[in-house]
Amino acid sequence: MHKPQRIEADVEPADFHEAERKLEPLTAAALTDDDYSSRCAAFLHELDKGLAGKRVLDVGCGRGDLVLRLRQSGVRAFGLEVEPRYVKSGRILGELYSDDLPIIGLAEADGRFPYPDGYFDWVVSFQVLEHVRDLEPVVREMSRVLRPGGSTVHILPARYRVVEPHYSLPFVHWLPKSPVRARFISTLMRLGVRPAVMRAHDHATKTASIYRYSNEETFYRTPLRIGGYFKSAGLRMDGAGATKALLKTRLPNWPVPATVV
Repeated sequence: MHKPQRIEADVEPADFHEAERKLEPLTAAALTDDDYSSRCAAFLHELDKGLAGKRVLDVGCGRGDLVLRLRQSGVRAFGLEVEPRYVKSGRILGELYSDDLPIIGLAEADGRFPYPDGYFDWVVSFQVLEHVRDLEPVVREMSRVLRPGGSTVHILPARYRVVEPHYSLPFVHWLPKSPVRARFISTLMRLGVRPAVMRAHDHATKTASIYRYSNEETFYRTPLRIGGYFKSAGLRMDGAGATKALLKTRLPNWPVPATVV
């Protein structure tokens, strides 16, 4: 694989795709308009009819929208993040609910989750694993904090879906992480294929920022490879039940095709 080549430009941060709402302080009222976290919670309750009262860890939880939604429905939910700014945005959770462990925990420098072995009934994530550069140790940590007999479910975009879901350009993520990818992004936009982000920015800035994000923030893998990480961590693969629950709850914006773990 070619070594990614950075294109110099005055670009936005790599998380350009995220709505500013995700960095604002979380409030209970904010969930009123957050249909996605509502559907994710409904999906998990459909997957496990007895979810209330159980311990659930949402990996890559952001500011904790889903964690709060689950807590409101009687689930003892926690969230894990790698960025302190999200922990700060979700600090209301620590004010609303008391717990012996951090409701939104920050992964340690070595990647270890700040939770004890065998603690959770469920470990979940929604459109997160495609952002993890080194997936194997993360899966090992998921397995470590999952109780014997517990379950884990993860929804993420499929590697070979045509349109990449974060910036909405076709085929870009199929190409090698090389200058070829940057030229293709530029060509698509010149041909009138508009990305879903950075509409007010000039062509060069959008090209450089999307190229950087696609190189440094997304890591698409085949289901076989992802499954290999889970199996090596001692987790059995079975996506049938999750797929049925997805269809029944009509989870909005879930990637089609998707990888269901």
